Amino acid sequence: MEHQYTDANISIDNLKGSDYCKDQRLLLVCRNQGLLLYVANLECKVSGAADEDDDEDYHVIYEESEVEWKLNRVFNIYGREVTYDILVDAEDIIQEHPLEHREPEDEDYGGWTGNKGAATTHW
Repeated sequence: MEHQYTDANISIDNLKGSDYCKDQRLLLVCRNQGLLLYVANLECKVSGAADEDDDEDYHVIYEESEVEWKLNRVFNIYGREVTYDILVDAEDIIQEHPLEHREPEDEDYGGWTGNKGAATTHW
């Protein structure tokens, strides 16, 4: 999608511009094929070793230790939540590199702890 949506406003009726047009076409295809369409926000949590000093907004992870993909909340086309916190495998995501060219929205930076180097988690 072109726009970012919060879990509070994600439904087909709340989609904007080209997102709405794309979803309407997709909905038509799904109905013709006997499929259901759901809308969800995809979250990627990446943890790993990071540089302690960084001039960027977020500390760059140079060695990933954990990557977790999750659908936070899943909504049907009417905006009703049908499930939440669904872990998904990266191989199950059809779009290649879905978050490429996106900066993290949040960071939990641990800093240097003596025996252990700096670590961070990005969402």
